Formats: sequence, C-alpha cells, structure tokens
Amino acid sequence: FPVTIVFPELEMILKTPYQTLSELNIACILWMKGKLNLKTRIEIASQHDKGDWGNQTNRNASICAYFGGSRYLSGLGGKKYNEEKVFNELGIQLVYSDFTHPIYDQMKTDFVPELSLIDAFFNLGYEQTQKLLLGKKT
Repeated sequence: FPVTIVFPELEMILKTPYQTLSELNIACILWMKGKLNLKTRIEIASQHDKGDWGNQTNRNASICAYFGGSRYLSGLGGKKYNEEKVFNELGIQLVYSDFTHPIYDQMKTDFVPELSLIDAFFNLGYEQTQKLLLGKKT
C-alpha cells in the first residue's frame, strides 16, 4: 500500500528543523521531483544576487529573463494581473495553461480535486503518479 512507503519519507522531511517555511517547501519540491525522476533544473531566485527583481509582473518577467527563459507559463487566474507588454519587452512569450486535474482513485469514494501531489503519492504510489502525470492509464 503506497501510504506505508510514502509516509516515512515525508515524515523525515517534516521532522527536519527548517529556519523558514520556504526551506520546507523547497525540500518537499525536491523530494517530489526526485520521486518523479524529473530532470528539470530548479533555481531559487533569492539565492541569486540580483538585487531588486521588481514586483508583480515585473518580478516574474525579470526572473524569467535572468535565467534565459523564453516562455512564462501562468495559470488562467494570472490573466487578471499579468501585463503581457512587460513580458513582450523582454522577449518572453506569456502562455496560459488551462489545467484539467487528472482524476485518480482516492481512499474516499468521491474524487476531491486540487489537492497536493502528495495526495496522489499516498493514493497511487510514485510510479502510478508518474504515469498519471504523463497521461498514461493508472
């Protein structure tokens, strides 16, 4: 059962003392990335001495440009505040994602969407979660 494998690993992360909530968040992200065998490079903007990244749209566009990004992926909610002009000026394409949550078996009878990836790990295990995210049948 996936819970017996996932819980001890997650428990180790949660029991580690962190100075900030962002350190815990980064540890969880790196753990999930590893379990899904993702090769994506992760950069922590605050670890780069850039000074002021700006605020709101300027911040997102500046960080994207700093790391050589050519596209910025935003959720649909970002249409309320993203300023496309700022991205265009930096040569960055602003792309909106209309995410459709994949449905998977949960311990409950009714599916509850928009939970953490950790929920999928607990219910499916690592391998089946990876298949789910790749659009393969679980």
